[in-house]
Amino acid sequence: MKLKKNLLHIATAFSVCSISLRSAASETTPAPTPVQVSEGTEKQSRPRTVMHFTLLDAPYNLRHGYKSPSMAESLDISRSWYSAVHYGLEHILPNEDTRLKRWLRFSLLFAADYSLSTFPLSTAWTHEEWHRAVMTHRGIPSHNTINDFRPFGDVYSVNGQSDEDHIRLKSLHPKDQLRLSIAGNESEREFIQSLKKDHFYRNLRTSNNLPLMWLIQFGSTGYVQAVVDGDLDKTIPKIEEREGSDIRARDFVGPDYSGWVRDLFRPNEKYEERGKHPSGVGIKRYTAFADLSKEEQDYLKKQNALHYLNFLDPELIGIDAFSMTSPATGRKLGLNASLAHYFAPFGYALRLNLFMKTIEKQTPFGTQGLFFAWQQNINKERSLPQIEMEHRPLPLSDTPFGLGARVMLWMQPKDLDFYSTKSEFGGLVAAKLIHNAAEGWQPWIEVSGKTKGWVAGEVDLGSTYGLRAGLDVEVTNN
Repeated sequence: MKLKKNLLHIATAFSVCSISLRSAASETTPAPTPVQVSEGTEKQSRPRTVMHFTLLDAPYNLRHGYKSPSMAESLDISRSWYSAVHYGLEHILPNEDTRLKRWLRFSLLFAADYSLSTFPLSTAWTHEEWHRAVMTHRGIPSHNTINDFRPFGDVYSVNGQSDEDHIRLKSLHPKDQLRLSIAGNESEREFIQSLKKDHFYRNLRTSNNLPLMWLIQFGSTGYVQAVVDGDLDKTIPKIEEREGSDIRARDFVGPDYSGWVRDLFRPNEKYEERGKHPSGVGIKRYTAFADLSKEEQDYLKKQNALHYLNFLDPELIGIDAFSMTSPATGRKLGLNASLAHYFAPFGYALRLNLFMKTIEKQTPFGTQGLFFAWQQNINKERSLPQIEMEHRPLPLSDTPFGLGARVMLWMQPKDLDFYSTKSEFGGLVAAKLIHNAAEGWQPWIEVSGKTKGWVAGEVDLGSTYGLRAGLDVEVTNN
């Protein structure tokens, strides 16, 4: 279930974002970016965007076709939709040479992004599609009600399942049942991360996506806050009454986070033990905050507090990079960092993201650089480490090809279990080949393999391979 952002959260996001815009604009010595210290300045001054398309995601598409997009596909579709909208607006928006024009530009972008927030291809749509991807992975039918084109509603859902579908999922794949409830939030974390990488390595204008980033962050934290404040407890009976005895019209879980924490603390509770639906037909799917035990409520309140760590991100105040000179090479480096809190099938994860690039090294694939992440995977009993390193695509000699790589190593709770005192070692390896085929057109292919474990953006919690192919398109107004 996805809630439309209430007016208080929107007003807060607008106010904070506008303050961020003024703060960033008033910097007397703004952190230089590659485009500000190289010939890229002219390129950055023109409307420009990069759109990403994942066209094949195997084994997901091979097993399920395209009846619902994979996590990577829906994220790219939504990202590209916003990129196209922002690119179009950039042709009519004023430049940023005065404070008034900066304010007007921001206000128009904010209004556009908010107006689109309940339309197909929006971030709310992606939130629901990530829920659907988990269900599709386990052969469960689903329908995203945002696709019914009823914009500006209060509540949207993923429906179309029978109670037997959920009974089977909880019985046979309990960790997927947990992942299902929080996959929408996971999409929001990965959406922000993908924006940040494009800003940092592709040298895209951060201010174009600043309103969108604030809307995502406030929408995400506002949803969790509404659950722990008990605001949704009053909404549940109204939704159940409206849905009536039609089982397939019901959302799969109701409030995402109360359903998640219930299954997290009660792994042995059978799905059918949730009780009867108020209509007398079927199982009561929705868990109110008041239905949780004191321990469960306290745990969810803790997650609510930790979720505000996602605001510790310099990009949210318009800083896309800090610069320094390398003492070893004398080259100018761009650096940035952020914190993130993820809900996970075993509990939660805290993540430190580190971005680094060599400003002088511009390639057809963006600025050469590295991405590092340190993550702590935390269940009820233990906190376990995880590291990630990604090398952005490097040109292969004088060819039009570039090669990038990504490696993850982790320790996660055994069987992804919330109560486990044991751990399991695992990892992921991926390589990406990209071809600068023509001006602005870059087809790519990526192969990967992972062991058993949870990886944000990867639907399969087991050991699996991956083969993705797609296209990056850079659009510049010449």
